[in-house]
Amino acid sequence: HKRISQKENCKVNGEVSGQADYTPVFLSDMPSYFYSKNFPVDVAMISVSPPDERGFCTFGPNLDTSKAAVEMANKVIALVNPRIPVTHGNTLLHQSRIDYMVECDRELYGPPEETTLSEIETKIGKLIADNLVENGATLQLGIGAIPDSSLVAMKNHKDLGVHTELLGGGVIDLIEKGVINNSKKSLMPGKVVTTFAFGSPKFYRFLHNNPMIRKGIQLS
Repeated sequence: HKRISQKENCKVNGEVSGQADYTPVFLSDMPSYFYSKNFPVDVAMISVSPPDERGFCTFGPNLDTSKAAVEMANKVIALVNPRIPVTHGNTLLHQSRIDYMVECDRELYGPPEETTLSEIETKIGKLIADNLVENGATLQLGIGAIPDSSLVAMKNHKDLGVHTELLGGGVIDLIEKGVINNSKKSLMPGKVVTTFAFGSPKFYRFLHNNPMIRKGIQLS
């Protein structure tokens, strides 16, 4: 029997025959559903980075619902992929918690390396950066043309911080130039805090073992 949450974008024919059901739910509510056992987890299937010399894997770019699912699952199956970046924060998972490990080597899903912003998108981003974002501001970002164009237009800002659900590759240049340094944040200063990340292979390489990027603690 398959349960489908709002997070999944798929169609299951089994729903018609009673082999599946659909439960609309906010992504932010998913961990609490697992912890409360409203969604009992028989098997958690996850992707992790390879174990280090101490046997620790990490959840890589996506902490979102994975940690809660693993903590409540009867069995854990992990796809171990060397292309998954090692990430810092609340992402450690010891291999002893994994019942079955399957090795693979494949690119992570994401957009192409380079995207071109249109003239309209560039103008919108400049309006946002010039009128809504002050020096020292903490940003909550998404992915796509408008967040990226806004970040491009913030190149002359100072002391920006990031505390966001979803992190995309648009932050790379500003972090490398010191525009995003998280120095003015009142919560977890010095760190870019995020729950999950989505981007190009370049972005995943940037995430790998980057101590500034911290996967935040889930709220149960």
